[in-house]
Amino acid sequence: MPASRTYYQRERLKLGQRKRNEVKRAAGKRRVSKHERKNAENAARQAQEGSPRVYYTEIVYRSREKDPERTPEMEKAELELSDKLSGIEEAAREEQPDWVGCYVEKLRPVLAEQLGIARAALDEVCMDLAKRGEFIHSHRRLVAMVHQEIELFEQGQDASRMAAEDRATVQGGCRVNKVVFRRLFEF
Repeated sequence: MPASRTYYQRERLKLGQRKRNEVKRAAGKRRVSKHERKNAENAARQAQEGSPRVYYTEIVYRSREKDPERTPEMEKAELELSDKLSGIEEAAREEQPDWVGCYVEKLRPVLAEQLGIARAALDEVCMDLAKRGEFIHSHRRLVAMVHQEIELFEQGQDASRMAAEDRATVQGGCRVNKVVFRRLFEF
């Protein structure tokens, strides 16, 4: 027959169970998908360890739901732009040890270029409303993608990494917050 546990052993066990429940149970103890639960668990663990996920990006919706208007063509264009941004990032890393500031400065002309392309295309395009809406949305996503990259890297290198891990990026398929986009870029 095993010896009964002492008071301190029982309390230590209860404390461990409470910590585990804080991590395993979702906010409000509601049902969530496995992916949301995994993200919540990671965030809770990091909060317990003292390293909370802190980054701010208002260009995408907080719900992190996929953009239903995103087409395979948009995804391809975003991938091409992502490759271009990766090349710029690699060049900035090679140039300076403090490469983040250099990278952000190199992104500003890319943002201006994307805005210029979008505005020029909007002025000369004559097409039906459905295609025009898709066309505008495609350019909106590209501009938002560069803007979000700048916004996250201005907060530090970790902010961009954490947002990518949380799939809270335009490139990851999140919906663009059109209200914020119009306020920032006026289209």
